[in-house]
Amino acid sequence: MRRMAKRRHFIMQDYSDNTILIAGIRDGKHEAYGYLFATYYPRLHNYAMRFLADSDSADDFERLYLN
Repeated sequence: MRRMAKRRHFIMQDYSDNTILIAGIRDGKHEAYGYLFATYYPRLHNYAMRFLADSDSADDFERLYLN
């Protein structure tokens, strides 16, 4: 008797709606965290760079607010 492999289907959630994004983060979904980081990290870094003199200080600022 041959065994049939179980297929796993993954459904990609659309996290462009912030309500769904926050719900995904609350539920511990890693892809929601990834979307949050990919979407907001560049903006946060640019914002921090406007006020801080160097990239290391901007990174410290980001870590403070993302942790």
